[in-house]
Amino acid sequence: MGPEHRCGRTFYYKCANLDFLARHYMEFLRMNRKVTVDAFKEKVHKKLNVNITKDQVYKTFVKAKILIEGKYRQQYTRIWDYCEELLSSNPGSTVHVEIEVDEDSGKERFHRLYICFTALKKGFKEGCHPGLGVDGCHLRGPHSGVLLTAVGLDANDCIYHVAYAVVETENKMSWNWFIEFLKFDLKIHDQKRWTCISDRQKGLDSAIQEILPGVEHKHCVRHLYNNFKKHHPSETLKGKVSEILKIAGELSDIMKTFRGDF
Repeated sequence: MGPEHRCGRTFYYKCANLDFLARHYMEFLRMNRKVTVDAFKEKVHKKLNVNITKDQVYKTFVKAKILIEGKYRQQYTRIWDYCEELLSSNPGSTVHVEIEVDEDSGKERFHRLYICFTALKKGFKEGCHPGLGVDGCHLRGPHSGVLLTAVGLDANDCIYHVAYAVVETENKMSWNWFIEFLKFDLKIHDQKRWTCISDRQKGLDSAIQEILPGVEHKHCVRHLYNNFKKHHPSETLKGKVSEILKIAGELSDIMKTFRGDF
């Protein structure tokens, strides 16, 4: 046997550089975007027996983010393949993608996408009430945008998904574009039979009035109350809102009976 080994152990290795850390933990960081610096340091130490500095952690986060977002950009170049596959596997569906040209670079880039599957169109026409609920929400991630959705109610009063779209922002133009597709796909001709429910989204009211002027447009009470309570945060007033809704429902039933709508 050789002499007893008394050298101290080092936990710093040149091989554990930014490129290695970013690539090795890219998937972990993609799935855990809120991981703290200290938690990541501890994870690296336990897994690799390597100590890294806080500065290395920050730079690793930046490097990994670039790698992740780069992959997102590459996926956008395959949007046409995705649309072709949807149409191939779902004949009769409406899949529409729009691009725009960047004024500075002159390159094409993704602008909007609308999807309504043929099975959903057929199911809605044959088994759902003539009404739509439309809403939008902001997309969180490397590339901003807004998701627009349309849902209905089936014969069991359960939510039935109809169509969705990804647009650049929420305004009258994007809502007009979305509602035009809905009008075409769902064959909304006898508009007086239809009801549309929404909150007060930007540009949505004017878009519905322009594209579907004959549709009865109602606003979601929950959203109205949330806006109301910002200025009047009172439990008493909250109870009054419930009473008003009850009276409105009873009045609606009376009017239906009066008109003979059973």
